[in-house]
Amino acid sequence: MSPIDRVKLLAQLRVTFVGEMQEYVEALNRDLMALEKSNNPGEVTQATERLLRTAHSLKGAARSIDLATIESACHNMEEVLESVQRARAAAAPALLKLLFSTVDAIEETGGRLSRNESLEDSPLSAMGPQLEAIANAMKIAGGAPGAAEAPNEAALPFQTAPSLAEPSASAEPAPESRGAAAVAVVRVPAHKLDALLGEWGELLAGERRLEDWTQRFGAMLEGVRERRAHLARMEKAAGQGSSEAQDEAQEDSLRALEVELEQLAGTLAVDGRARAQSIPRLNDHVRRFRMSPLLEVCGPLERAVRDLCVRSGKEVEFVVQGGDTELDRSILDRLKDPLLHLVRNAVDHGVETPQEREAAGKPPRATVT
Repeated sequence: MSPIDRVKLLAQLRVTFVGEMQEYVEALNRDLMALEKSNNPGEVTQATERLLRTAHSLKGAARSIDLATIESACHNMEEVLESVQRARAAAAPALLKLLFSTVDAIEETGGRLSRNESLEDSPLSAMGPQLEAIANAMKIAGGAPGAAEAPNEAALPFQTAPSLAEPSASAEPAPESRGAAAVAVVRVPAHKLDALLGEWGELLAGERRLEDWTQRFGAMLEGVRERRAHLARMEKAAGQGSSEAQDEAQEDSLRALEVELEQLAGTLAVDGRARAQSIPRLNDHVRRFRMSPLLEVCGPLERAVRDLCVRSGKEVEFVVQGGDTELDRSILDRLKDPLLHLVRNAVDHGVETPQEREAAGKPPRATVT
């Protein structure tokens, strides 16, 4: 491969990678929150294993396009998670803070890549040495229980979550746990789906024109039948004459034309019934290409609730109902910011601290639904 071809290939791969970044970020956030919430050893183990798979997949994708910053961060995340796995104990809050901050920095890096900005001064680059040092220290400790309580929270270089300030507008469908039961997904760029929908519109217009021609064809067939009946009446009224042979020839010609038109009309009718059955189904499939479940926008919302609770000391259970309701992706993208604003206001202004809630006779943990 020539240098020019390699540059073009890397550019294409980078576009694909940026499109996938939000999936990885949402998967990491989802499983980090599961790891943070659960005290069940089995659930902790499963969440850790999912995190390891996602970090490993992201590392491989970053390596394929020479993104050493993300590759190194994912490698160090793997080292930290493997130490937590060996310790067979829940990760300490400071360590979870580090992992959340790493994911936020990865997301911020994805935003830079989408805008073709430099990564030299990115938060992920800045926190790289500390993350590597902690990973090495925990690896040397051999997974002892104390190894999962290493980092100093105050020293973390990435304290704020960019997902709260600038939610990504290019989120793709969140991946299921990357295990054997994951649903196979084929990624199709949005512009290709738009082109398909455009062609589909032309097909529907053609179908309507064909229906019109079918009706006109039926009218022509009916006209031939009426012409034959008219000739028969004229022949009967005139009686037998010298033009009998000519009339018979005309009658035979009209009969042959009628038979041919009947056969063609029958074929059109059969085809029309088949299209009438298949086109609505095809239309439904094509439209659903752009449909995604509402649950896809709820991952960032849950992370927003979690971060607000950490900063405010409030306790909130975030509950989603009807998350399987599907909407057009463009509508979902436009709903992200308003929903985030509503959820943040609900926690900021609608939820008291645990102490205030208990004093008012409420359970300490509020519920945002």
